Amino acid sequence: MLNQSERNLALALRPQTFEEMVGFEATVAQVKAVLAKGENPSAWLFSGKPGAGKTTLARILARFIQGPGFTDGASYDIQEINAANFSGVDDVRAFVENSGLMPMAAKYRVYIFDEAQRLSEAAQQVLLKEFEDTSPTTVWIVCTTAPSKMNKALLSRCLPFALPDLANADVAKLVHRVLARVAPEVSGAELAQKLIDGSVRSPRHIVRAVDCFLAGKPVEEAAQGEEHNATYFEVAQAVAAGNWGKTRGLLKDLDYEDCRGLRNVVTGYLRAMLLKADGDRAQVIADCIHGIVVYVPVEDGLAYSATVASLYKVCKKLAGAK
Repeated sequence: MLNQSERNLALALRPQTFEEMVGFEATVAQVKAVLAKGENPSAWLFSGKPGAGKTTLARILARFIQGPGFTDGASYDIQEINAANFSGVDDVRAFVENSGLMPMAAKYRVYIFDEAQRLSEAAQQVLLKEFEDTSPTTVWIVCTTAPSKMNKALLSRCLPFALPDLANADVAKLVHRVLARVAPEVSGAELAQKLIDGSVRSPRHIVRAVDCFLAGKPVEEAAQGEEHNATYFEVAQAVAAGNWGKTRGLLKDLDYEDCRGLRNVVTGYLRAMLLKADGDRAQVIADCIHGIVVYVPVEDGLAYSATVASLYKVCKKLAGAK
């Protein structure tokens, strides 16, 4: 999850049109080709890695199909649903019941399901029936990082588009575009090369890297993956100190997207402590690491809750082991 500074930068630089998107020209061309034929499928599917730009593309599409007369004042005809928070069958039924209503100030009622793989099987079944016989004035856009975890019949009702990793040239282009908007006097050549050499190539990660770079962090550190979010280290330090109050406060700024990176950083920090400890304290630390690691197989919406629960237990154990 982006911190406040990164969030502001991301919002300021978020593409508002198809043309402003970097690195997905082929995908955008395919989407526009469909629309150019006068077609508007009732269900679209955008898949890709976290931070790839799926939801941004969905928002642009949702506005574009409304036509040139659409204004932000009619944005209530576009609803964005985070499936991590509304994943149950009753949640989805509520949206489906309203989907047949006529748009209030636009051509279509558009529903964007973000992180759709988190929808329960029963909820996906409800959507499947709706996709098969939806209102002509309703459009559904499904965004997912894991289409393999979704109902195959549901996916077959969608027109699919996959967002690939950014190519080397696109990584450099996006770095320079961000800097040109916020700090044109700063050269981003070295940062761009570090990002190209790395393994993370999502637009969200690049925005984060630029923000860290402008904050004065060394290029190597700024270009690190999301698992090196500074908040993770603060959580690790608070957990190691057995300070649940501080840990709880820090966790409020994180969400399900941070689970894997957060666990990796905390367990790494505790591992370093374990190597220096002995006796009963070493055993307590080892038990704490195990208590976090066992939650790794937990997937989807439960992962964050399980992670928070495990960190609470670790804090209590370490607070009592001083």
